[in-house]
Amino acid sequence: FARASIAAMTAGGAPVRLPKGHMSQEDFDALGYPSIPSHWTKEWMVEQIELEKVDPRVNPNLLLEETSQEFWDNMSRKPYAKAILKSERHWSKRRNAWLRQFEQVEMANALRSELAEELENCPPEL
Repeated sequence: FARASIAAMTAGGAPVRLPKGHMSQEDFDALGYPSIPSHWTKEWMVEQIELEKVDPRVNPNLLLEETSQEFWDNMSRKPYAKAILKSERHWSKRRNAWLRQFEQVEMANALRSELAEELENCPPEL
């Protein structure tokens, strides 16, 4: 997740800190983004990554090709994929609201420009 820095394992096995995102968890909470489950700690994520590397019960994609539809179906069923999808839906709603607001501002600016032209054309006696 971009929201939480997690420890990832390199090929040498040494933990590496990933950079934190541009916003804190409090910022995401204030904007109404879906929250990360409390059991998703750094340790849990490292353990999950290790299990997915070796255990076909946890990762059914171990024996599948990336070109297989079943591979992508399995991938979309992962808990973190669902969390990412929730976050993306929330972002899309916010983006659509911004686009609607931008459209209203653009329309108001166009009307303001037309009104200014009409006022310029009015005789000064009015």
